[in-house]
Amino acid sequence: SPADGPAAQGSLMLQLLNKFGTSLGDQVGGRAVHAATKELVGGARIRYIFQEIYARSLEEMDPTVLLSDNDIWTAIENAGGTKGVLLLPEAPFELLLKQAIARLVEPSVQCLGLVHNELQYMI
Repeated sequence: SPADGPAAQGSLMLQLLNKFGTSLGDQVGGRAVHAATKELVGGARIRYIFQEIYARSLEEMDPTVLLSDNDIWTAIENAGGTKGVLLLPEAPFELLLKQAIARLVEPSVQCLGLVHNELQYMI
């Protein structure tokens, strides 16, 4: 019958996805009807993860702690080769910056996991 055809199935799927998206948006936006009062959930929990947990872990970290003045000097000297350098080259700073940024991966992955868990909880 036409009511069971691909168009009807597509329409039903679209309606279900629309309801799901609206419900998830309400939970993230704090508009969920059954919002908890004992714990942070949904968007409030995600905001807490970013503003408290992730931000604190970044503030407590010094991405340059493993770089000594000697490391920086050596990187600059190596970039100059046999000629030496008059102006500070870009290459050693890119290398040192990549090393510092690499230290940010672990807290970022932890934050990602916490947000992912909260999103799964909402679904």
